[in-house]
Amino acid sequence: MKEKICYKIRHPNGSYSDGGRVPSFSKKGKVWPSVGALKCHLSYVVSTAVYDKCEVIPLVYTIRELSPVDFSQFIANTEDSK
Repeated sequence: MKEKICYKIRHPNGSYSDGGRVPSFSKKGKVWPSVGALKCHLSYVVSTAVYDKCEVIPLVYTIRELSPVDFSQFIANTEDSK
């Protein structure tokens, strides 16, 4: 199993940044997959003042390979769930 770290930005009211040039906040928010991606977002934002009282939340998740599924079976199952 491989651990990976990703990042979210949390507002003091408990909501998370949705990203974008003029960020809004929501219950789910956006996940940035790396420090580099987060820094890129911050350089893109019109004004980082929107984040003045926010905090960066590092999240750790584990990547584990599951049993393989036949491709045509996978397609059939995803079509059924539409």
